[in-house]
Amino acid sequence: CGVVDFYDICIKRTLFKGGFEVTYVSHSQAIVRHIETNMKIVIRSQYGCEIIKTNIYKNRYVICTTTDTLLLGDLETLKISEIQWQGSGKEKFIFENENACIIHSNGEVLIVEYGINEILGSVRTSYTSSHVISLRINERPNYSSSDSKTIENKKVVYLLDNQTICIKDLISNSSITINHDSKVDWLELNERANLLLFRDKRRYLHIFNISLQQRLQLLNFCTYVQWVPRSDVVVAQNHSNLCVWYNVLATNQVTIYPIKGDIEEIERNSNKTEVIVDEGITQAVYPLNESLIEFSTAIDDNNYFKAIDILDNLELSIEVEGMWKQLLSKSLND
Repeated sequence: CGVVDFYDICIKRTLFKGGFEVTYVSHSQAIVRHIETNMKIVIRSQYGCEIIKTNIYKNRYVICTTTDTLLLGDLETLKISEIQWQGSGKEKFIFENENACIIHSNGEVLIVEYGINEILGSVRTSYTSSHVISLRINERPNYSSSDSKTIENKKVVYLLDNQTICIKDLISNSSITINHDSKVDWLELNERANLLLFRDKRRYLHIFNISLQQRLQLLNFCTYVQWVPRSDVVVAQNHSNLCVWYNVLATNQVTIYPIKGDIEEIERNSNKTEVIVDEGITQAVYPLNESLIEFSTAIDDNNYFKAIDILDNLELSIEVEGMWKQLLSKSLND
């Protein structure tokens, strides 16, 4: 017969909104735990700096301020970064990208990739809305034109002023500037970061090919626009029209569906893609052609055999004919 004594020793334990518990096991180390799922991450300063303040954003991202550094952690990937930091406490954090945190401080935007203990890049801008900053970090494979090997692909797009867009390569530090004649109110890179969509205050939608440095106008009176997730297919709304470009570089090859409301979102799972339209009392669902979306992805991934198999099973139409031409041109260029 005996006894077992169990002691839970810590310096401090606090509860956060969203059902999180933060346990400080030393002055420089804390355990952040989601009470319901028991998902946890250990945040520790590798320099031994005392943790002064802890915040949790979007029920996923942990930001800890220490005496001399800033700790950033992702509860889902368990990646942690620590950078040297002397902030004012008025920093703004943007968590639109799952791979990195964007920090706005004193007119400067800093980018920290989770798991990397240094600042990936910085730019100066006063336009910090997530609608006018777009960041892509190795989200889809990018290939070298010489040997087809995957290369690092990290780019950020932001506004120098309300009519001037800057595209910065965070690997080479090279930049491309786009001068426009109207205020830009929305922009977003595709996942491979070789195409940029942007819209101005006049509701004109444009696409910019970064490799060719070529700009084309896609649509006027655009009230909604978004890339279809994991593809280069574009969905936009013009008045009462749902517009879909399965091959966005062929601007005249657009599929149009009449709708009776406003597009709310795009939902994509393993075997279907749907556009959700708010019609007031009810919601309408418009399915997209998954084969054409898969073709776009296969082309971008240089998977030409898969692209051929997809087109072989489709009936000939204007869109399909354009895609055969796109496949021919891409394969010959490679």
